[in-house]
Amino acid sequence: MKSVMLSGFVFIVFLLSVPDLVKGQTLTWLQGVVNNECQAWAVSADGNIVVGEAEVAGGSHHAVRWVNGSVEDIGTLGGVWSRANCVTGDGQLVVGYASQANNDHRAFRWTSSGGLESLGTLGGAHSEAFGVSDDGAVVVGQSKSPDNSSLAFRWENGVIQNLGTLGGLHSHAYGASADGNIVVGWARDSSNNWRAFRWENGHMQDLGTLGGANATALNISPDGSVIVGYADTSFFSARYHAFRWQDGIMEDLGTLGGHYSEAYAASMNGEVIVGWAEDSLFRWRAFRWYNGQMEDLNETYADLLNDGSTLHFAVDVSPDGRYICGWGWHAGSYASKTAFLLDTGVSVKIDPKDDRPSPIAFKLLPNYPNPFNPATVISFQLEQASPVTLEIFDGQGKRIKTLLNKVMLPGKHVVRWNGSNHAGQPVAAGVYWYRLRAGDFSATRKMVLVK
Repeated sequence: MKSVMLSGFVFIVFLLSVPDLVKGQTLTWLQGVVNNECQAWAVSADGNIVVGEAEVAGGSHHAVRWVNGSVEDIGTLGGVWSRANCVTGDGQLVVGYASQANNDHRAFRWTSSGGLESLGTLGGAHSEAFGVSDDGAVVVGQSKSPDNSSLAFRWENGVIQNLGTLGGLHSHAYGASADGNIVVGWARDSSNNWRAFRWENGHMQDLGTLGGANATALNISPDGSVIVGYADTSFFSARYHAFRWQDGIMEDLGTLGGHYSEAYAASMNGEVIVGWAEDSLFRWRAFRWYNGQMEDLNETYADLLNDGSTLHFAVDVSPDGRYICGWGWHAGSYASKTAFLLDTGVSVKIDPKDDRPSPIAFKLLPNYPNPFNPATVISFQLEQASPVTLEIFDGQGKRIKTLLNKVMLPGKHVVRWNGSNHAGQPVAAGVYWYRLRAGDFSATRKMVLVK
């Protein structure tokens, strides 16, 4: 038990930590300010600092910072509410948004020495900060413009820059690489669809979708190589799935058996991804994706949840993949949302010379989804650099499409097939085969296109 001084009052803070049933693994339910109603949004590199929001007296929420479990109210800009969305790797600088006395809200940077600093707007009434570079020099978010459009911004050295759109009226920026040079988020296109974007050196790139009209990028790995978020899977369905985008390929991460999922954050090189997904009973479950597999954190760490508590949303992960924060339902608490910090006890080794995962052997993986309509994703692993061909054959064995024919580096690769032939024409429903050849390795798998 610890006592914390907040605005002249002393709050008693109970550290609700599950016993260390597995050596090196702990789950800590973080205490709020006046009750257990709180959400965690980001964690520092060493796991000692978590930031988010918590309910305060009167029912509004304030931005908070947990330091080794003790809660600190960051306050507001003169209004009644605020929220902390991101923190630098060392945990010393926090960004988010807070209300002013007139109830307009402003993006802010916060340090223990300087307090809250308003970052201004693009000429409108409101702004919100969602991401920050590792040194705190660059902040990204969204701001209202004079015509009341919401536009993605990048703030640096006191200057707030409009990042524009993809042809529509609105955009939001949600994340930045560690050096602040790459920004991700969503932007409206000329057809008013919202599309995931990657912005660098003044250019905004549309990242595509998983087969539908819309996509949102929620974050980027610190090294800038992997972007995560969620995207529509079809024009004919409202379902959306978490994605992992790298080198121009958007990979569908699937779900835990339900219809929906979102990826919120990635480790240094994008090898570990966290988010939420529906399970087969359509319940929200926090997930971790690693080595091509999505796992329900409630199952993986069931020994730490033996009191009936549930992890609903995983929203951030430390660069080494060890610490995960988010919120869920804590048994015995009257709160609907309680922040948690999970120490998995395992760090992913990051080789600065080569950030790619090192697979054990050549492997052709099952496509997903299967059956599919209108598109599917084919994944494979290479043990070493090899000349690669990936071809599609119809049920009679006729080659209808060559997806790859080039030398590729070792690691995991993902290719999307949109159900078209070599002429770009849609193919008929039926059984198809895809064959991978990489050096002396060859493998073939079956897939089914339905319409």
